[in-house]
Amino acid sequence: MSFRGVYTALVTPFNDGCEIDYNSLENIVEKQIMAGVSGVVVCSTTGEGMLLTQNEKIKTAKFVQKIIKNRAKLIISMCEDNILTLFDDLRKFEKLSPDAYLLSLPYYVKPNFKGLVEFVKAFASKTKTPVVLYYAPHRSSQVLTIEQLKTLCTCSSNIVGIKDASGDLMVTASLCGVKPNFSVLCGNDDLVIPSIKLGAVGIVSVASNALPKKFVDIFKTKELYAAIYDEISVFVESLKCDINPVPIKFAMNCFGCCTSRVRLPLYELDSNKKTIIREAVSKLSKTK
Repeated sequence: MSFRGVYTALVTPFNDGCEIDYNSLENIVEKQIMAGVSGVVVCSTTGEGMLLTQNEKIKTAKFVQKIIKNRAKLIISMCEDNILTLFDDLRKFEKLSPDAYLLSLPYYVKPNFKGLVEFVKAFASKTKTPVVLYYAPHRSSQVLTIEQLKTLCTCSSNIVGIKDASGDLMVTASLCGVKPNFSVLCGNDDLVIPSIKLGAVGIVSVASNALPKKFVDIFKTKELYAAIYDEISVFVESLKCDINPVPIKFAMNCFGCCTSRVRLPLYELDSNKKTIIREAVSKLSKTK
């Protein structure tokens, strides 16, 4: 299975009691579908997946799948250092038959490379569902060489793609075509244009929570993609003012989509950063 186009890493909206707001989540998902995204990712970094309980993650995935109704792909983010916990999560998610899993590399224990390969192989061997790797060295502290990344991408036939959030376009270029039908997905909104030029076939996007149609249009109208990105570049840059997903949550609140609440240890933006987001959102009032 090939994964192409826009995959929105969904925020998980919370109510004032910091419980999941399923009404807002339904509206957000519907807007994604109407905009024509290829799929959505649940329980990711953007979705505060590490701050959700296992029951919340399962309920959220089930809820989003029900809303999608096969109109887009469902990707479930898997982020655990503990392989036994990961397998336990997997057993429960398998009942949903998602279109893919987004597997994060271990983020704290910092295994050697052999351990990393075996970790990926062990997960991939436990499911027939396609696996997309998530390479984010700024979060995992796993800075890998291009050859090491190629080894990970080819260590199992079940690995069908990678979300490259390295910020290194040499990595993007080198992984394109690493094996037949392999999907390199851009993991940095601000690098979507050069990533496409180098061969990336899609993106796992944060900013598309607010601007799904703009990102879909970037992939549908290649001759205009640079001009479209120029329209949203200030907004994309504004989301760098603090750690994801705090800025996009505040932006979604500005758009009237949900509250800006995040769970501890994440915390709301200070007033200066809120101003940055507000100003960027105000410039998008006619391009949303």
